Amino acid sequence: MKVLVTGARGFLGSAVVSALVRAGHDAVGAARAAGEGCLAADLGRPETVMALLDSVQPDAIVNCAARVDFSTNVLPGLFPVNVLVPALAAQWCHARDRYLVQASTIAVHGVKAAEAGEAIPEVPDTDYGRSKWLAEQNIAQAGCRAVVLRFGGLFGRHGPDHLGLNRALRSAIVGKIPTLTGGGSAKRNYVFVHDAAAVIAHCLERAPEGVRWVGGSEVLTIRQMLESMCDVYLDGARPETAPGAEAADQIVRHSPDLPAGRGFRAALEYERTP
Repeated sequence: MKVLVTGARGFLGSAVVSALVRAGHDAVGAARAAGEGCLAADLGRPETVMALLDSVQPDAIVNCAARVDFSTNVLPGLFPVNVLVPALAAQWCHARDRYLVQASTIAVHGVKAAEAGEAIPEVPDTDYGRSKWLAEQNIAQAGCRAVVLRFGGLFGRHGPDHLGLNRALRSAIVGKIPTLTGGGSAKRNYVFVHDAAAVIAHCLERAPEGVRWVGGSEVLTIRQMLESMCDVYLDGARPETAPGAEAADQIVRHSPDLPAGRGFRAALEYERTP
């Protein structure tokens, strides 16, 4: 299957390309900068997006392209990539009966939501969450065959800094003890990026439609996660502590028809390899 992966040089997109190649697909990447197996494309320009689709003629599209910004009053800047790209991809897929996988986020439920899942209402309370919610609505209105995957926080050695766990992981890997702010009692089930890519590969094989939720297989406290990092990378040292407010719980109810990921410690062991 020829699969176009947008945002292919990003954290999730690069993992998806690797997973699809291992599965035997013809993965064609698109990103701001060209690279091996990756086309350069300015996805902020609608004419470029349409030319890319018409040139590649994929059997399926995996849209990982996104601008992530939790600032206020930034929706206009997020709109071209976060809203317009998936809308154009959905229209293109509908006209040719192709399949679309849209990487979305639990931020559509609101950043303060303690849970995300089928029974939880959508209350996006950030411009970033609103942009991803608008994208989902455009895909639904286009009427194409598509699945929207609402991911919880994605972690891994090269993960973005807006998730504190990624900063802690990079510190632990290079021998620096991570810092625990507050008591660390908040519960999370973050998603290992390679497990997220495996979910996308599964969707291309099974072609589910509608909205799905993707969370990690273990619900752990932030303290437990940092302690596991110390066990794996720092010979059992304990996290340093700093005063601060307690975070809130944020648990994703993983959709049962999607494959479950590996345990948190197994993900840490995997990241021992550069």
